[in-house]
Amino acid sequence: MNLLGWNVLPDDCGAEFKFGDGPRWLKVLALTPYFDRFAYPIAVKRGLGILWSGALNQSERAALESVGWIIQTREKTKEEKFFEGSLALLTSEPKRRQRPHIALTRLGRQRSSRNYVHKSNGTYSNLKNGTLPSSF
Repeated sequence: MNLLGWNVLPDDCGAEFKFGDGPRWLKVLALTPYFDRFAYPIAVKRGLGILWSGALNQSERAALESVGWIIQTREKTKEEKFFEGSLALLTSEPKRRQRPHIALTRLGRQRSSRNYVHKSNGTYSNLKNGTLPSSF
């Protein structure tokens, strides 16, 4: 079964979903095992799916936007990278590492991974408050 946003994505594109900006029931659906796969096509149709790509021509871009994707061609900022967990602060001090929580859905795994990175780096409070650390 092919589901838009779940297992059907354009080549050379990274997808990001903003379930937090959608209705609560959609977020609950995305966190429910097995049924989470049906939340992704709904998110795309509601404009909550973002594609990161730099190599789309106008016809491909128009086709993707007509389905509901938001197309981003710019580079992510340092702030966006920090809050998603792909940009970390490195320290020379050893820290006790915690194992990530077991997650049963794709959204749960993304959240668990992001929280694990921030807890390991000591920036979890910044993530929760939505602020950048002073060293940025």
